[in-house]
Amino acid sequence: MRRLIAVLSLASLMAVGFSTFAIAAELVSEEETYFLRRDDCGGDADHLHLSTRSGADSEGCAFLFGVANEAGLGLSYDFPQEDGTTYLLDTAGEVTGTIATTDFFGLGGTVGLMTVEVKVTGMDGFTTVTLIDEVYENVPATGTNPSFDFSADIDDALAGTEISNLNVSVVIRGVQANQTIAMSGDSSFTFDHLVPEQ
Repeated sequence: MRRLIAVLSLASLMAVGFSTFAIAAELVSEEETYFLRRDDCGGDADHLHLSTRSGADSEGCAFLFGVANEAGLGLSYDFPQEDGTTYLLDTAGEVTGTIATTDFFGLGGTVGLMTVEVKVTGMDGFTTVTLIDEVYENVPATGTNPSFDFSADIDDALAGTEISNLNVSVVIRGVQANQTIAMSGDSSFTFDHLVPEQ
């Protein structure tokens, strides 16, 4: 009986020791990047998602021309995180990214005006957390395919937040003829999070 109590006591001390070590471990900041990916643009196997790996993507889905988009029928895309990873946000850090565009005619140029809305959210348990909510209004889209860079500090109110189920929402509107999101490594976002020091 005494031996059993001693073993249990030792196990308890080891558990406390490991727990104390985990609590006392220094945390350092690290960046994570997710790329906007698409498998089969406009096809039956289409699959919009976020991935930590870049690659060649299916691009160039056609859509109704710009006047309809300006009337409120904007192109809306959602790219969800699917790897199940949870991150501890570093509120001393920031969220940055780029939404690149391309013309689905493949001519390398555009005509007209464009409004791009970018929203990056995640889940803290059952609560939705917003990391980025930006609108770029009436950006000239003449000539070269434009890119939209965004950046914001991570809100201090999110200190200690463990975030998962990240999602990037992009809406494109405007009196412009043929623009959509460029992927294949061109559109992504990066955020700072905390990890135990090695």
